[in-house]
Amino acid sequence: IALIYSTRLQESGIHQTPADFASSSKEGLVRSLWKNYSHDAKAICLVADMALDFEIFDASLWDAVLRQMLQLRLTADLQRVLVASAGIPELWCLPCLEQAWLKVIQGSVARASTGGAQSDKWTTQALDLVMQSPFVLRTQVGQLVDVCHEKKKYGMAIAAAMISSEGYENKIAESLSGKSLMAMLDELRNSSVPLSGKIQTLVFDVIDSREAYHLALGTTHFGALVKHLIGKDAINGLLTKTVTAGRLADAARLVKSYSLSHASKPAAEAVAELDEQAEDADVLRAFAQQLQLTTVLQAL
Repeated sequence: IALIYSTRLQESGIHQTPADFASSSKEGLVRSLWKNYSHDAKAICLVADMALDFEIFDASLWDAVLRQMLQLRLTADLQRVLVASAGIPELWCLPCLEQAWLKVIQGSVARASTGGAQSDKWTTQALDLVMQSPFVLRTQVGQLVDVCHEKKKYGMAIAAAMISSEGYENKIAESLSGKSLMAMLDELRNSSVPLSGKIQTLVFDVIDSREAYHLALGTTHFGALVKHLIGKDAINGLLTKTVTAGRLADAARLVKSYSLSHASKPAAEAVAELDEQAEDADVLRAFAQQLQLTTVLQAL
């Protein structure tokens, strides 16, 4: 590291050997650099990097460095420094910190909205920046949500809504077609979308509210949907659809899986009292009678 920094110092006109650098006061060197080279872009980045590497977290120095980066529009370097310093509590109180984060997030969203070959990269980066920002709950994500929605990155759109304080992820999910909901589940499986577990739960709840279980039937997502519905004690809709479709064996398996997870429920206890060789229709009838599922009973 001494060799790297001595080389960077020489690029700014300061001649130091690696040995000189290793023995120097890093804080003194940083303050000297800032005093004499605060208008030079390379020196500003050098100050920020040294302050990070050698844990120099003086608030007044850092606030001045970030303001100068904003002033000189060193957006790429500012973004790098903000991400690197996001986990340092001593810097969370800087007066210009929120402005700096807002600037880099807005820049990334703007690049994503222009389209082109790098558009997906910028969209992902914008969402990552929002996730890492200490001011996530105060970040306006409407434009980012719109960009993700336009690109049919529905999972990313909902993730952006979830991590903000605006809370309109339900509205987004409920507005999507069945085809788009399934595309979103594929997106969650094939990419590292933040909050993917919560988004999957939201999609499954929308499918359940629409009783559109056929969307997932025959896909790799159906097992996860069934597990979700069993876990939240909400299988009645799926059970009714399965029985009325004449798929009694599948319906009975659903009831037995539910009963294993909710053994203390009266309906599960009624199933447990049956003989292991009981017919599927008998299993379903015992379960449905406890829950007064009229449609299921009529279909048996």
